[in-house]
Amino acid sequence: MKKIALILIAVIGGFFGAQAKVDYNAMEVEMRMNPDRYRQLMERFENADTTLTNDELSFLYYGAALTPAYAPDAKYSDITKALEEKNYEQAYVLADKALQQDPMSLELNILALEASEKGADDAAHHLRTARLGFRCDMIANTILESGRGTNVHSPFVVTSEADMLRIMRNVLGVSHLIDRATVGPIDALKFNLPGNDRMHILYFDNTRQAQFEKNGK
Repeated sequence: MKKIALILIAVIGGFFGAQAKVDYNAMEVEMRMNPDRYRQLMERFENADTTLTNDELSFLYYGAALTPAYAPDAKYSDITKALEEKNYEQAYVLADKALQQDPMSLELNILALEASEKGADDAAHHLRTARLGFRCDMIANTILESGRGTNVHSPFVVTSEADMLRIMRNVLGVSHLIDRATVGPIDALKFNLPGNDRMHILYFDNTRQAQFEKNGK
């Protein structure tokens, strides 16, 4: 909880510096010219290789939105149902299967992490949980480093609404939104800090999903 609070304060205070603009066109060219590189980096990510650089993680996360498996509107009701029924191993099996198709989904990685954390208490499960935790951290940091998030000109860039809401809830600890609006193509999420009536706004660029839905694919 303390870590979450510190991250939120850092974000609001503008301590996360913006990185280079996400360039989907350049990524698409790179993936087409060097498909083996993307696969090799993905294998390292799936093994929770924490030596991956920010640029490599950005290439993996945003590049995933350029693959045929990209499905930003996917629902995982079977996984959430298994979690609600406390069938944690079944929830993990379902999440793991889905992750094989979409390993860069923050939503899926967090669901798998929750299932693993609440599962059996043995060394194998602890190792699995740690690996998933590293993966979640790497994706979250990639998103938080894609922009400042505190103004519409430097939003956090996500590839799905689900990931946007996971950043708010699971990474920043914002459990309740006051309001939600759009500024052009940018989502503006409004919220209060605990014990403080002052309204804060974080901005997200989820135009990749909007384009996906517009094109019907």
